[in-house]
Amino acid sequence: MSVISLDVLLKSELISQEESYALIINYSSRPLLTSGDVIELDLPAKIRVDALLQPQFLSEYKLRELASDFAQHTLHVFEKHAPNDHRPHECITAAGLLNSWGIGSWESLSEMIREAQPAMWQFQRTEHVGAYEACRAALLLDSEDAAWMARHVAVCAQIAAHRYVWESKSSNVELMTARELEAVWQLRRIIDQLWIDHTNS
Repeated sequence: MSVISLDVLLKSELISQEESYALIINYSSRPLLTSGDVIELDLPAKIRVDALLQPQFLSEYKLRELASDFAQHTLHVFEKHAPNDHRPHECITAAGLLNSWGIGSWESLSEMIREAQPAMWQFQRTEHVGAYEACRAALLLDSEDAAWMARHVAVCAQIAAHRYVWESKSSNVELMTARELEAVWQLRRIIDQLWIDHTNS
């Protein structure tokens, strides 16, 4: 059975001191966690997503497939501000074809991503942080470390979802739940992949 150390969660940049303390109290006697244990933790979805996107739980293929899904899901945040710029979409498509069917090469994908970087830079240091992060998610898809890449794409997509709502807020006291809702969507996609692996084993 595949497990991760409790330290994976405790060392996450996403977890608060209060949440870390509760984990130590409740799980110090069994410091190895299965994917099922992680899913059931009383923690925000963004932290559970980060903990599940590990090579112990998901193959490189699945990690790359999930990362492409995450990037695609918030690409509309970028496209709202750059409707005629198709470069990030083309990068996501190329990454998916390469991962699923072996069409293309990692060298050509990396070159495509380098050429698409101005699409992201146009929103750097502007108020459109959501567009920047949504594009950044797409431009991480050629990273060599699939688990690292999937975790960072997930965070970029979560921030993009949050900023999309924040940038159109009507009040400074409006409830902001978009990041966690995006993380919940990601968590469901991960659970779907874990379930497929379980039923095929």
